[in-house]
Parts: sequence; structure tokens; C-alpha cells
Amino acid sequence: APGVREAPGATVKDGTPVVVVAHGFLGTRFDLSKFGEALAREGAVAIAPDFDETLAGSYTPDKDGGSSRDKIVVAALEHAKRRGATGAIGALGHSAGAATALKVPQAKGAVAIAGFGRDAVPDVPFLAIASEGDGAVPLKFVRERFPGDVKSIAVGVTPTTWPQRGVIAFAGADAPCHVSFLAPDVNVEMQNFLGPLLPVARFLKIPVLDFDKYGLLFDAERTAERCVPAATSFLRQYVIK
Repeated sequence: APGVREAPGATVKDGTPVVVVAHGFLGTRFDLSKFGEALAREGAVAIAPDFDETLAGSYTPDKDGGSSRDKIVVAALEHAKRRGATGAIGALGHSAGAATALKVPQAKGAVAIAGFGRDAVPDVPFLAIASEGDGAVPLKFVRERFPGDVKSIAVGVTPTTWPQRGVIAFAGADAPCHVSFLAPDVNVEMQNFLGPLLPVARFLKIPVLDFDKYGLLFDAERTAERCVPAATSFLRQYVIK
């Protein structure tokens, strides 16, 4: 992407902030690449590890728990620190990755997309992004897990000052589905992979993480245009500065 380089082994200026980017169940490190690239352009290190549930097959999970999400996050942060990213820590995650993001140690802010966890670290500023159109993790499910002081923010609005706890809630006929928040190219590949199964799943009303819905929406670009700037702005205020 413009302004973004992949440089294995590269180092950054000491004190550079780092944001953990966490995919969800059956996801990959590429799922939230639009968000990661935007954060990198802001001057942060965006580090996106694969987790045990990934479809990427990038490693063999440790059956004894040595590759749990928590341990992978700690290892990823240590790796970034050795490269110079010793500044403030932030997090962003989708679905199961949203719960992961809300538990990142010493995070100064977190963005939880299409998911939430009851065991979030107390007092960490967060922005939740959820949708009525999400068939896997509905808006109602997310709201039930909120503390009581969450402020609503209209879709497309970027506040001058973000509240410590906020939610952007999509509603209406064109509300995104669960996977609308993923990178467009990821959704294209998943549509190609699942293509023969989706009409059957739709007919039998079998949930497939909303990939059946996405086949009717194809709205990842539009969703990114509305969500990436908001998430980036929030983390700029609390983490990147």
C-alpha cells in the first residue's frame, strides 16, 4: 500500500508506539491489513500475529497451551520492543480478536470490532465498532457486555476529542455484516474458497461467519472507508499521539 513498506528485520526509532492487530476465529494476520497500514502511516508499528485458530497454517499450535493468544501477544510485543518499538502500546481486534485486544497488557487504548469481552482490562480507553447487520456477533450481544458509561458516536463522525469509552453502531438495511470489516482482498479470497458452499448455506440457513451475507453485500471497501479513519483517530489520541 502507498507509504507502507515490508522490511523484515528492520528497526524503528526507540520509543515508537506499537499496536497489536488481532484477527478473529479462522482469521489470518492479513484480515485487518487496512487498519494496520493506516496505523503504520501514522507512525506506529502495527504487529499482526497469527493465532492458533488461523486458516493460514503458518505454525503448529502448541497442544499444551504454549501458543495461547495471551502468550503470542506477549511474544509479539517483545519482538517489537527489540526492534525499537518501546513506546506506548495499543490494540485493535476483530471478533475473537476484539476480546484479545481488550486484554493486551499495558495498553493505553483499544479498538474492538465486531466483538467484546467481559474480562477487558479495567480503565483502558476503548472504541467499540459493532453492527445490527452482524449475524455472528450482533450489536445486542456487544452492548450487553459494555460498562455503563459508553458514549455513542455517529457513523462517519470523527470527534475532536474521543471519549474514553465509545461505540460506533451501524444500523439499517446497509449495515455491515460480520466480515465486512475485513480487508477486501481477504473477503475475495474467502468468497472464492467458500463459493460452492455459500448458496447451500444460505438456503439451509447455516451460519458461516456471515460469508454468505457478504456475498450479497460486497461492502468491505465502503466499511473500511467509514471505520479505518475512526479507529486510527482514536488510537492516535490515546496511543500514538
